[in-house]
Amino acid sequence: RGLLGQRSRVQRRRRALQTSSSNTVASSTAGPGSEPLAPSPALRYVPWILLAAVFLVFGQSLFFEFVDWDDNVNVYENPYLIGLSLSGLRRLWAAPYASLYVPLVYTSYFGELLVSQTATRVIRWLAGPSPDEARRFLRLASAIIHLDNLLLHWLSTWFVFDIVRRTLRGAALPAFIGALLFAVHPIQTESVVWATARKDLLCWALTFAALDIFHAGLAGGMRPARVLLATACFVGALLSKPTAAVFPILAGALVFTEQRNDRRTLLILAGWLVLSCVGYLVHSAPQS
Repeated sequence: RGLLGQRSRVQRRRRALQTSSSNTVASSTAGPGSEPLAPSPALRYVPWILLAAVFLVFGQSLFFEFVDWDDNVNVYENPYLIGLSLSGLRRLWAAPYASLYVPLVYTSYFGELLVSQTATRVIRWLAGPSPDEARRFLRLASAIIHLDNLLLHWLSTWFVFDIVRRTLRGAALPAFIGALLFAVHPIQTESVVWATARKDLLCWALTFAALDIFHAGLAGGMRPARVLLATACFVGALLSKPTAAVFPILAGALVFTEQRNDRRTLLILAGWLVLSCVGYLVHSAPQS
């Protein structure tokens, strides 16, 4: 009995060792996107470095005024924004304006102009009436809009970093270099410092957010909440600029990279492709 008991204990230990070694091998040979990436402690500094880079290069735009190149049409002379009324905002959601249907962009202007109006009234209450009150309002509105442009560009830069890092299996340094180049490249100047280019910044911030959420789902599980959140970001991007219609193609490229062509993922891509077609039809009608 003693010999049999000792033999059974040896066999149990052997089976435990075999199970542990097989799990180690399976985890080391798992396919791409099979496990979520473990965050590095140094990653907590990356968003703040990118934020500093964006403000260092483009921060002077906070002191820029509006220009007469479409800023007047879209912002400070927009007939549906001048009164800051809900009826005007509803009109921008109900029909195209200036041959574009980008209601989310005009809603962001509406909120910023409302904040500027409130700040102007507070300054008037503190310092008294001023003959330059209209100019003060426009300067405040311009500063707030340019500040939000900087923050939207920073968000896009962070999402680009996260997408590239996950694509490179956690390689943070090349992802950081790529995101930094994206953040400060001269080609970004017009989109970041021009108030009317809000549609570009809002569109790509939401598109990159949807891609990042979807990419994380490919690695860590495509839960319904992730799909709904990515879809909401995609719809918001379509309501900002028709260029967002390319999102299903970009998402499909991530699926190909991660080798996750299961039926559920393909159905999600098909649904987004339908949304892209609807968005194209909505945007193409006023332009034609």
